[in-house]
Amino acid sequence: MNIQGDRAVVTGGAQGIGAATARLLAQYGVRVLVADINQLGAEAVAEEIGEAGGEAISVQTDVTFSGPCAGMVDAAVTAWGGVDILVNCAGVLERLPVPDTSEDAWDRVMDVNVKGTFLPCKFAIPVMARQGRGSIVNLASGAALVGNPNLAAYSASKGAVLLLTKCMAADHARDGIRVNCVCPGNIDTEMNRAFFRASADPGRAREAAASAAPLGRLGTAEEVAAQIAFLCSDACAFMTGAAIVLDGGLTLPGIRVA
Repeated sequence: MNIQGDRAVVTGGAQGIGAATARLLAQYGVRVLVADINQLGAEAVAEEIGEAGGEAISVQTDVTFSGPCAGMVDAAVTAWGGVDILVNCAGVLERLPVPDTSEDAWDRVMDVNVKGTFLPCKFAIPVMARQGRGSIVNLASGAALVGNPNLAAYSASKGAVLLLTKCMAADHARDGIRVNCVCPGNIDTEMNRAFFRASADPGRAREAAASAAPLGRLGTAEEVAAQIAFLCSDACAFMTGAAIVLDGGLTLPGIRVA
């Protein structure tokens, strides 16, 4: 992967795709700052990485505010002298149509998913530009690509992340900074497990989510993390502004008749 020795910041690193990404990057020899609003969870992931022989620190960060995001980037610069990789995994999910979505719920989804991508980039990009290199990977979603029932706020936020990714890629390519995003489908993470548990029939809800994709299963956080690590590496040195779909075929066009 040719990322050994790089310095990474991973938001939403306490669980799910963020935690899997932090662990995998560390396995490739990357020094990882695990950031999350869940301080204990971030500390646990960083400690796990250390016990496995990697190098990691943790910072409690609310990605919806400038101060914590600036402090998060400063912590990586203080510890390691720079930031080579930024992975924005912090996110929340709201499952309601527009009339049933409260203004507070809408604001929370936009704050965490969109502003929480914008602010870490705002403070990491100048550091990367001074270095003349950097790779940013944002977490969008298959929901950014197609219409979905009961996902208005979430889909709108992830569509914004996708276009924000492309705009930053255009703005900062000449600074040596690549910006890409991944668009996962139904992934077996705690966020989705909580939705299954809240359903009238959790087992049936899980099976429905798995069978919705042509590949017939849920994806794993580790599979998404592998794609993120690939995008961070020199194997993708000529890739920027891309949106990589990992959804088991969920967003394929057309109707399956058999």
